[in-house]
Amino acid sequence: MTAPAYFDISKEMIKMVPIPQGEVRILSGEFSGIQGVSPGYIKATILDVLLRPNQELSITSNPGETLFIYVMDGEAVFGTQSTQPVQKRTAAFFTEGDTLAVRSGISGARFMVFCGPPLHEPIAWMGPIVMNTQKELDEAFAQLRAEEFINEEDVR
Repeated sequence: MTAPAYFDISKEMIKMVPIPQGEVRILSGEFSGIQGVSPGYIKATILDVLLRPNQELSITSNPGETLFIYVMDGEAVFGTQSTQPVQKRTAAFFTEGDTLAVRSGISGARFMVFCGPPLHEPIAWMGPIVMNTQKELDEAFAQLRAEEFINEEDVR
């Protein structure tokens, strides 16, 4: 359990990295040796990737981390063994490896990459609050109703 906290990532804090295949915006973490913001307790990489049509890109991650993508527009094939494109408004979860190979489709692709260490703990989720158990969720919502959930000093 940690004290709840809020961290705002403004447009000015997001670094844009032009690449020959398109561009990558670093919301959190690191890409191609460029460090973005690090907003919280969990050191996660969050990238907004735009690839032009029929482009290939390799994205590295730390071995053992959890990695998933969400395609916002277009389509792309993820991984070296797959030929099935992931369509827009679709998420895909990856479990092994330290490099994610991506090949955009004929209309290009825009997708988010989320990568970070696995928590190895149960997850209970309701609305904006994530805890480990239903009991903890009940306590958090009781604090929220009593306006005791987040104090001004918790917001950084």
